[in-house]
Amino acid sequence: MAVPSLWRRIALLAALAVTCSPSLAVAQIVQGSPVEVAVVAYAPAPVSTEPSRAHLNGSSQLTSYTASLSLPLPVGDDTYVIPGVSYRHLQPTWTGPTPPGFQLGGLHALGSSLTVAHRFTDRWTLIHKFGVGFASDFEGDVTRGDIQLSTMTLASYRLLDELTLGAGLGYDRRTGTPLPLPLVGVRWQLTDDLMFRGVIPSRFGLAYRATSWLTSSIEGSYEGERFHVDEERFDIRELQAAFSVFKVGTGLTAHLPAGIHLELETGLVLHRRFDGLIGGERVFRIDQPRDGYAGLRLWFGLSGWEDPGTMRTKERE
Repeated sequence: MAVPSLWRRIALLAALAVTCSPSLAVAQIVQGSPVEVAVVAYAPAPVSTEPSRAHLNGSSQLTSYTASLSLPLPVGDDTYVIPGVSYRHLQPTWTGPTPPGFQLGGLHALGSSLTVAHRFTDRWTLIHKFGVGFASDFEGDVTRGDIQLSTMTLASYRLLDELTLGAGLGYDRRTGTPLPLPLVGVRWQLTDDLMFRGVIPSRFGLAYRATSWLTSSIEGSYEGERFHVDEERFDIRELQAAFSVFKVGTGLTAHLPAGIHLELETGLVLHRRFDGLIGGERVFRIDQPRDGYAGLRLWFGLSGWEDPGTMRTKERE
């Protein structure tokens, strides 16, 4: 099996890390998003392929739908067990000719996870997450190629009341290598209304609380997924379709009553590509130029401005 490029490995590992971005302390895990749904639409863009780099007379558009559900369960005073489920639906739309094997309909990724977080002291916290799921077009029977496995361990240390740092390792079968990859987390509250937070490379950004009910942000995120394609559909064994996206943009989040939050995001896609793989070997790549995106995210939970020590929202001065 060929070892994917560094960017491919980072993109796939981001899928593992994305649910861990609030997990820099036990209290911060609880202030994650127990219920979340999101949709992101990417602007149509011309298609070019590698190795030929030839431009096809067509374009593609991509829409991503995600939903997740988790339930933090306290076990004693210092430990939380958090089971979760997630679902992603990726809908590529092609206009004009595309390489064989990429005339796909919807792609689906269904996952489950179990996270255990333990606070050893007021400063040290250890988080471990294990995930198993399926990623496929689900046109045929579920096979071994549909199964995805991942695991992550991250330790966080609260240097100051305003600054928590984390570091760890993660493994995801989709990276195509048995070697783990590094994760770095940070939560730095620069002022009562300005915060930098995230887990690199999955999602990170600077947030500003304009009012008690409105937050603006500048964010970057990297995500990827690899789907098994039914062998009978194209008469090709071990066929996979992979995608990766890196984007930067701005967001506006409205904090509504009853713990409901609604975020509108828009920005620029700096990197977007599809790969076709057979037996782990890349047979072609579809690159697309920089283009725009827009998304909407709705979640139920805490706002993210809570003090990790007290879980109370700091009031604006």
